[in-house]
Amino acid sequence: MYSKKEFCNKVYEKIRKEYQEYKNNLINKSIEEVINHCYELTMKRELVDIFNSFDTTKYNIIELSALYNQKNTLDYLYKSFYESEGQLNNFIEDNIEIGIVDLATDYVNSIKLKLETDSNRELIQMITNALNDFDNYDFCNNLKNRYEIEEIYEIDIYEIFNSKGGKQYLYDLFLDLKESEQLQYLNEICVVDPIDVNNIKEKILPQLEEMLKEEKKNIQINKKKETIDSR
Repeated sequence: MYSKKEFCNKVYEKIRKEYQEYKNNLINKSIEEVINHCYELTMKRELVDIFNSFDTTKYNIIELSALYNQKNTLDYLYKSFYESEGQLNNFIEDNIEIGIVDLATDYVNSIKLKLETDSNRELIQMITNALNDFDNYDFCNNLKNRYEIEEIYEIDIYEIFNSKGGKQYLYDLFLDLKESEQLQYLNEICVVDPIDVNNIKEKILPQLEEMLKEEKKNIQINKKKETIDSR
């Protein structure tokens, strides 16, 4: 009678040989057939490695004997895996979701780090505070739909601010807010923060306007330089 360790080794050697036979058989196939069997080949290789690396003491003699006496043990293991692939997919999807959450967290942290040292942070904070205040009265629906955001956070405004056309969009938005009779009324009855309303005219619009002028000036300079270089 074999010990469990000896039996495990015999099963491993059997499925290793079965894998080699399967692999050798593919050598004589056409390229198209080989491509069609790539998934099976890969998973069978993985199953051989898994069986060799797992703690085989969890298998009892009857289980090992049943495996060993299969006509093709590796093929049986592969088919068992294939039939349970839906469960594996759920496992993979769960891990992908975790990975995406971790990636998103790292991304947000990297933006926060950039924001901390950004020379325009005070303006971005000012814009964020005002929009959050005004959002309670549906002034920001267009912005949220355009940039596909549900809530207005500072990192969202930072991204919009630095995106192509972002400063122009924010300028146009605050220009509309400055002229909004509804916002003026809400300010008069003290349901919005007067500081946010005053900042539109005194700080936000002037700073955005200056930045847009500078951007336009730089574009003109670059175009002139490109024209000269092309001659």
